[in-house]
Amino acid sequence: MLGSGSAGNSALVATEHCKILIDGGLSARQLVLRLAQCGVTPSQLDGILLTHEHGDHVCGLEVLCRKLEVPIYCNALTAEAIRCNGLFEQHHNWRIFRTGAEFSICDVTVQTFP
Repeated sequence: MLGSGSAGNSALVATEHCKILIDGGLSARQLVLRLAQCGVTPSQLDGILLTHEHGDHVCGLEVLCRKLEVPIYCNALTAEAIRCNGLFEQHHNWRIFRTGAEFSICDVTVQTFP
């Protein structure tokens, strides 16, 4: 867990072959710092998985993603809400999943649910 609470939510899931950031509600600076404490740089991320579009889950990602083309995984409603708010306008590496679907990021299987 990189952070939890009203100040921002974020977690890192890491295997030998895969590093996934779950949400990014902390500031970009805090995300980079806390990833570094886990021995991970943002460029090592294989994906960012968004649970939903609330600010305490996404607010640090726009700045972080300006320099990265890391895939952002989310469902269609989350992507639409984020784009309607004008966030991530320069990001083009979206991976939209169907809620309830199962998919993989590297060697990690993600099971989504409504």
